[in-house]
Amino acid sequence: MKVCDLLVSMLQASMKARDVARIIRSEPALLHLLVEEKKGAEKNKRFVQDFKTLADVLIQQMVSHDIATQFPEMEGSIFGEESNQFTNALGETTTVRLCDTPEQTKHLLKDVLDDNEEAALLLSQAVHRQATAPHVAENLDAVHATIPADDVGIWIDPIDSTAQYIRGEVGQVDSDGVTNGGLQCVAVLIGAFQKSTGLPIVGVAVQPFWELDPASQQWSDNVTWGVSYQDVRLTSISKCNQKSASYSLPSIVMSTSESDAVKQTLSGNFQLRFASGAGYKLLCTAQRRVDAYVLSKSSIYVWDCCAPHAILRATGGGLVRFQDTVTTLKTYGVDKVSDETVKDLQVSYSPSAVAQSCGKSINGVIAYSSRGVLDKIMQSLVE
Repeated sequence: MKVCDLLVSMLQASMKARDVARIIRSEPALLHLLVEEKKGAEKNKRFVQDFKTLADVLIQQMVSHDIATQFPEMEGSIFGEESNQFTNALGETTTVRLCDTPEQTKHLLKDVLDDNEEAALLLSQAVHRQATAPHVAENLDAVHATIPADDVGIWIDPIDSTAQYIRGEVGQVDSDGVTNGGLQCVAVLIGAFQKSTGLPIVGVAVQPFWELDPASQQWSDNVTWGVSYQDVRLTSISKCNQKSASYSLPSIVMSTSESDAVKQTLSGNFQLRFASGAGYKLLCTAQRRVDAYVLSKSSIYVWDCCAPHAILRATGGGLVRFQDTVTTLKTYGVDKVSDETVKDLQVSYSPSAVAQSCGKSINGVIAYSSRGVLDKIMQSLVE
């Protein structure tokens, strides 16, 4: 298959995902009904409470269905964060899936929606409609790179920053377009990787609640994508995207719960900033709103990383494993970290890595916008 065809398919699915996220978020009473607290293996152990919503489950099933329909060889290689079992606030459990017709899907969703006919109709129409992709690079048709469909896997994070999605607050955005919380952190992440190499090759991220129009109270979206395969490097991100001049040091975004030791180690050479959502912080780095994202804790997963990682690679950055990088630095020192070593430290999405990551987290990450930024972070970690 052509890589550009895969990108368009992922973009089309992301537009439908955006609509589903907005429909469910539009009615607070409906959202309350459609929130399930994760338990056991599904739960992120770093959080006291972890949730999934019908938006998570329905978006994941829709994206899987749409991509597998267009590329049947990929069926069985499309993975996601959530199971398709959903129990609503009334204690009713349903296996969520896309049926053959909108009417059949509507009837299935009514079971989850406590017989809310209008909501079931809106959602069934959204997931079954023919989507159009947003505008992409005019030179995309000139990209003739192909890849066997059976050598491609997909990781989906249907709603990154679920807690922010549930709360529904509007965050305050600074001059660089960065917020520490709110609906602006929410993103749908769809990432494609090459099975034989483990490398992410196509990433699509849509932020459904990017900017709120004060007059209409309607949200506009933000779509970010990137292709990094063979000699192809294409992205929606402008090369001239510059950060605010208010920061004299390069900036690192991290969680407020990051360890004090890591904060102190990096604060001398970097401006530290804080935000919610692993995917959001990765996107801020890929979009060049910050220079890097550092996470030392094991609270991030392949579904968080795959799409932003592909975008980072398309813009000259990357994503390495934090603990393995620290071990390498202690063993060899910064000067011995070659390009080949950095390549080996990248987060991998190979089938073996996927098998190890199901239900398990990655041991921290460093997302960087350039090799120079990574070198500066590594130097700070060994000082």
